[in-house]
Amino acid sequence: MMKKLRGLMNLNKKEDGAISVIVALFLTVAIGFTALSVDGGVWRSTKRKCQNAADAAALVAADAYFNDNATDATALSLAMDAAAKNGVVVTKDEIQLVKDTVSVTAIIDKID
Repeated sequence: MMKKLRGLMNLNKKEDGAISVIVALFLTVAIGFTALSVDGGVWRSTKRKCQNAADAAALVAADAYFNDNATDATALSLAMDAAAKNGVVVTKDEIQLVKDTVSVTAIIDKID
């Protein structure tokens, strides 16, 4: 009977240090999820910045084009300036002035 109890006590000693392995695994997973959260937040912020710049450029161009009877070149220039003030580089190729529509495309790779 005593031998069995000693055998059970020895089993407990074999598990010493197991908590450090569990903590290490948990920390690895926690750090991974933290990194994913930060990366997702940066992506969302960048997307929002591009959208704000495109919206501002489109509004300025539309206002100049339709209310002030500006030329296409003036509206394009104002749109590019508005996007630049919002930290996004927009070229003339990314702005379209069509009969009743102004369209601006902001590309994420071109953010300052």
